Amino acid sequence: MRNLVLIIAMVAAGLAGYFLGGWGGRGAKEALARVEASARESEAQYQKTTKDLQARLAALGSEHEQATQKIKDEFKQQEAAFASAVKARDQRIAELQRSRQGIQAEIADARARLAAAKSEAERLAAQADIGKLQKQEQVVVATVEGEQCANVKVPPSLLTALGVAP
Repeated sequence: MRNLVLIIAMVAAGLAGYFLGGWGGRGAKEALARVEASARESEAQYQKTTKDLQARLAALGSEHEQATQKIKDEFKQQEAAFASAVKARDQRIAELQRSRQGIQAEIADARARLAAAKSEAERLAAQADIGKLQKQEQVVVATVEGEQCANVKVPPSLLTALGVAP
């Protein structure tokens, strides 16, 4: 009888182990399947996000290239306009100096009129003409000096103050 009890206990223990072990394995397998499904979803989401980011990066790169090209084109236009202005500078200076000579001749004529004036009205008119012509001459002189200073290099301290690299 003792053996029979031991055999029954062993069979009961075997059945309990089989069913309990099988039950734990099934849960682990289900959990593994859920984890694998989650991993597949995560990988798909990762791939989609990566693809979206690469497309956005390509679009940003394209926008940057377009903006850079626009800036380069504008700079070339400004550079051409500046070169044209510098080329015409000497001609403008010569024209301004001829204009100044004409103004100086008119001033001399007005002074001669002032010296020869017989009435107070003629004298006042000559003085007014001289004043007006002197102001015109000052404008021409300042313009010529401004045009001539284009040949002078700007000191590095001023460039730095303007935020431009010397």
